Amino acid sequence: MALDMLEMAAGNTELDRLRGIAARLTARVVELRERLGETCLDRDFRFVRVNDALAEMNRLPVNAHRPIYVV
Repeated sequence: MALDMLEMAAGNTELDRLRGIAARLTARVVELRERLGETCLDRDFRFVRVNDALAEMNRLPVNAHRPIYVV
């Protein structure tokens, strides 16, 4: 019984360690995505969505990338 409790405690410690690693990796991915230029285009290759990093790379405000629809 005592051995089972020790194994469970060791398992929880390992689980906590892995959760910490996952949290750090997630934070790093979020940080990297903020630096990457990302966009979504429509079927006519017009900007539908642009993140701040891409707008900065293009030296245009985000709203300048919005598509203009001619009706």
